[in-house]
Amino acid sequence: MAGSVGGDGAGVGPSLWEYLDTLALARHRTGDHAGAVAAQREAIELLPEREQWAREEMAARLTEFEAAAG
Repeated sequence: MAGSVGGDGAGVGPSLWEYLDTLALARHRTGDHAGAVAAQREAIELLPEREQWAREEMAARLTEFEAAAG
């Protein structure tokens, strides 16, 4: 899915990495733990340099999703 949406997220509104981060949490909460892991990994991969403040929190969620996925 990486690269499927044009732009670097510099416009108004949420960026693709933010949507993926939210999607990962939704998948986790509905029992799709493998889907949550995949979405969260992609969100972290797409995280731009100017948004690095979010990396630690996102990585912590990824660890939680991976544990739930077994």
